[in-house]
Amino acid sequence: MRAILLAVLFLISPRLFAADYQAELLSSAHTYALAQLPAWQALLHYHPRLVRPGFESFVDDPKFFLAVDGKTNPAAELDATLRAFFAGADAQSEHAQCRFIARYRWLQRELGFDAVRLPRQPCTRYANFRAQFGEQPRLTLVFASSYLNNPASLFGHSLLRIDADAARPQLLSVAVNYAADTRDPMSFAFAMKGVFGGYPGRFTGGPYHLKVTEYADLENRDLWEYRLALDAAERERLLEHLWELFPVYFDYYFFDENCAFHLLSLLEVARPTLRLTQQFRGWTIPADTVRAVTEAGLVTQVDYRPARATELRAAEHALTADEIALARSLVDGVVNVDDERLRALPPERQASVLELAVQLADYRRLAGQRRKRELAFTADARVDELLSARSRLDAPGLPPVSRSAAGVEAGHDSARVTFGLGNSRGRGFQELQLRAGYHDLLDPGIGYDRATQLSVFDVRLRHTDAQATQLERLGVVDLLSVQPRAALLDVFAWHVNAELRRRDVREGAPGLIPAASLGGGVAFAPVERMLVYGLAEVELDVSHRLQRDYALGAGPNVGVIIDASDAWRMQLSARSWRYALGDVHNRREITLAQSLRLPRQQSLRLEVGRTHEFNADYSFTALYWNKYF
Repeated sequence: MRAILLAVLFLISPRLFAADYQAELLSSAHTYALAQLPAWQALLHYHPRLVRPGFESFVDDPKFFLAVDGKTNPAAELDATLRAFFAGADAQSEHAQCRFIARYRWLQRELGFDAVRLPRQPCTRYANFRAQFGEQPRLTLVFASSYLNNPASLFGHSLLRIDADAARPQLLSVAVNYAADTRDPMSFAFAMKGVFGGYPGRFTGGPYHLKVTEYADLENRDLWEYRLALDAAERERLLEHLWELFPVYFDYYFFDENCAFHLLSLLEVARPTLRLTQQFRGWTIPADTVRAVTEAGLVTQVDYRPARATELRAAEHALTADEIALARSLVDGVVNVDDERLRALPPERQASVLELAVQLADYRRLAGQRRKRELAFTADARVDELLSARSRLDAPGLPPVSRSAAGVEAGHDSARVTFGLGNSRGRGFQELQLRAGYHDLLDPGIGYDRATQLSVFDVRLRHTDAQATQLERLGVVDLLSVQPRAALLDVFAWHVNAELRRRDVREGAPGLIPAASLGGGVAFAPVERMLVYGLAEVELDVSHRLQRDYALGAGPNVGVIIDASDAWRMQLSARSWRYALGDVHNRREITLAQSLRLPRQQSLRLEVGRTHEFNADYSFTALYWNKYF
């Protein structure tokens, strides 16, 4: 009988001891209020609710929570997590100590786990995951510039690169990307689901060279790489938390809970005192988050990776017109590498021509893949011949593309508030504007592409002495690209606009007219610091104020942009429409605008112009002060 009692006691005593130790840890966690600490709230992605009291996690996958109400109850989730650490191993699933290894190691540091009373579980899968990053990985925030040809990338994109070894090529590093998990084609439903959380967002990892191919090569987007100043312990916490996030999803929202926002939440796990996400509630643009990371002192080094098109534009400035024509002839097969015109050049010029030919051939190959939506590599015997000829020349070739322009971290914030005074139709007015984002042609150009415009949700309220304050304009979206044509690039200018604007009508007072326009054309850079563009546009106005309730017209939109200095830009633009269908009439506008960049995220803008519509003419003058935030 004594032997039986001893055997039973031997079997149940570890459980009794474990139960006692579990209660002890739970008591300590409550005493120290661990669930209220920033580190725990960052690990679970908790944020204060906007309306009701309490917290809620940004994570929407139930698998991420161990408590029934874990999504909204930090204390209950911490208790459930501690209990799960004591549970026995399950052959069908990963042990909680390994599945939530970042939680385990943080609680271990806070509570000092006794390895005898709470045995450490072997985490083989995590060990294999962690081994691929080496002993001292480095972390880099990567920003891909905006891409107007894809609505999902209008504001740019952010991702994280993990370098396992300083000596290892960066292209072989791991890229961590957060994006919506969708296979739907581009459509109105696609856009609505992206805006209102209709898709799950997931973290994924993959080779960095594939991201470079996608962004810099296929989509011609410059890449900016920001080395992060995180210490070894902070980098370790981030990697541990990535392991926890890979299997789960968030509801993806294009305007706020997007790629940039959740990368900030990763950095908060690494260093909980940052509180970066609190700066972006309801509206998150990747460029703004790069500035926030930079201002927080997290960036130690900035590297620039130019796109294919950027390299070709730079090469045009390094070669003569005849050398550019020769490079094109090599690619077209009109001449070969043994041609006398190439051999007559000095060795360094031959090398530059051959390198340009290789770049151009590669650019054309990638352009064909863009049209086919493919990422496959296509062999090109001509490129092999050009590379072989280049390898035989012991001479320098094209100079590397220098980082002459400032990165996005030096640019203005994307939101803008504007106060203005002016005169229109012979009446003085005061105007208040609020623009959600992002950049127009007259905004300070540092950190932005000076030949593109992306303006969304532009609201303008105007007050005059004769009338109460009223809505003058509601701009939904205004996209404009006036990239200049180049000898090696077939680039077209284009414009898309949708707005509600107060306009003249045939009879009665001016009224709000919904309008949409679309245009295409060309732009040139005849001299440095000057852009000249011309577009043919079609516009549709729809309103009960118009005869037959609509007006459909077309006409030219031309302009000249001059950079008098880095801070002073001028634009002269003229438009003329002939509305031949619906409410038949003519409309003409000419505007001269100047913008001056001021310190501390500010600028001044002066606009003068004249408009003709429905046989009426009036002038316009206004001075605006802009504050970016």
